[in-house]
Amino acid sequence: MEISPIRLFYLLLASFVFGGLVGGLYDIHRIIRVLFGVQYTKNRPTKLFLRPLPILKRPLTEISQGNVKASVLSVVIFIQDVILFCVASLGIVILNYTFNDGQLRFYTIFVLLLGFLVYYFTIGKLVIFLSEWIVFFIRAIFSIFFCLLSRPFVLIFVFFGKNFKKVGLNIKKALANRRKKVYNITKVKKCFQNADQGFL
Repeated sequence: MEISPIRLFYLLLASFVFGGLVGGLYDIHRIIRVLFGVQYTKNRPTKLFLRPLPILKRPLTEISQGNVKASVLSVVIFIQDVILFCVASLGIVILNYTFNDGQLRFYTIFVLLLGFLVYYFTIGKLVIFLSEWIVFFIRAIFSIFFCLLSRPFVLIFVFFGKNFKKVGLNIKKALANRRKKVYNITKVKKCFQNADQGFL
């Protein structure tokens, strides 16, 4: 089946752009790997990691880092690769279905790979160079957000914890007073009974 030159151009352009998007998805996967402890570059913002964060008032180094076991990391990387290839395959099918009535043109795969490689060796290199900085800001934002989100619950827990202690002490005092009253009442009753029997 023939395809018009303009539709062929759109198909190739869409494949190239989609290859760049697949490269962006691959960079997201690599950033996730850096979060898990993989180090692609030595460009680490050490001074930033040692500075106290605004709301937390402690450095990010004191917060648990994302180091995971090699076996877990292998599973994560495998799942990411499967997702990447599924997205790329599905994209090729949808592009050929949209622009070429469902007939596969093999050169769309090569154009997609070209778009991916152009992204990988340009923007991808910059993203990986800044990966440690990106991960620092992601961790900092999530740590501050989690702190702000959990602070009300911590305050409520502390408030109720203190009040529960006070309530517990008051209950103990009330029970102790009750025992004294019961003891005194029974003692008085015994005295009256003894008096009735003529012992007093």
